[in-house]
Amino acid sequence: MVFVDRAADTCEQDMEKGDVSEKHVRDVLRRSQNGLRFVKFLKDENLMVRSAAARIVAWKGPLEEIAKAALVEEDRGLLLDMMRLLAWKKQYVEMLTGYLTSQDDIIKEAAVEMFRRAGKTEYLFPMVFDEDDETVERTKRYMDEKGKSGKVCGS
Repeated sequence: MVFVDRAADTCEQDMEKGDVSEKHVRDVLRRSQNGLRFVKFLKDENLMVRSAAARIVAWKGPLEEIAKAALVEEDRGLLLDMMRLLAWKKQYVEMLTGYLTSQDDIIKEAAVEMFRRAGKTEYLFPMVFDEDDETVERTKRYMDEKGKSGKVCGS
């Protein structure tokens, strides 16, 4: 058995037991080609298992599964991590537009930052009408920055 397979097998077996090892996750991230086998752990009851699975799936795919998991994630910390991971990948962030109107200011701020980092500031336009003046000003600044960079919204 090749080390790549062994590393993924060992990580998967440990995750099934609820035993998450940073070493196993790193081995999978360094060597494995596909994160598909870890998607099932995005729904695990153990927060640490879900967190490890999110990291693996974010870097090894399928990335859409991170966005789907983020839509139902109840732990704020893990949700924020998922948003950061998606911002770096720039795909599927559109699925999370609902978080731009979250009642939780921390989640709302993370959503704004996610769209900004992903270069998808056109989705921030409704934020120009937000009740919070600081949010309005920041959103205008982000949209202006994108305009000055020579990119057209949606491109």
